[in-house]
Amino acid sequence: MRQGMAHVYWFRLVTGEKIVGHKIGWAFDYRQRLRQFRAVSISALGGLQYQAHRFQALESARLAFKVEQGILRTFDQHRHRSNREVLTGIDTSQIETVWDRYIREVLFGRLPPRP
Repeated sequence: MRQGMAHVYWFRLVTGEKIVGHKIGWAFDYRQRLRQFRAVSISALGGLQYQAHRFQALESARLAFKVEQGILRTFDQHRHRSNREVLTGIDTSQIETVWDRYIREVLFGRLPPRP
C-alpha cells in the first residue's frame, strides 16, 4: 500500500433533496475521489449527487482503511448489496455517532475500536 497521509471520507448520496445513501471510503485525495464519483453520476439527468459530508486526514492509508472498514462493519446490515461501501436505510445521526467515536479514538492514538 502506498505510503503517506490518506483520508477517510463520508459522502452523502442525494437525489433531489432526499438523502438516499451514504458512501464511506478512503482515498489519498478525497476531493479527487469526489470529482470521480460526480463525473459518472450524471446528476443533471436525475442521477445521484455525491456530497462531501465529512472527511478526516489520517497518517496512513492503512489507518484510513481500518477506520473505513470498522465503520462499515458496524453497519453491516445496512450495506447495499451491489456496493458494500454504501449504507442505506439508516439515519444520519447513527453514522455520525460511530464516525465521531472512530475518529476520536484514532486522533488520541488508539487503533480504531472494534464494532
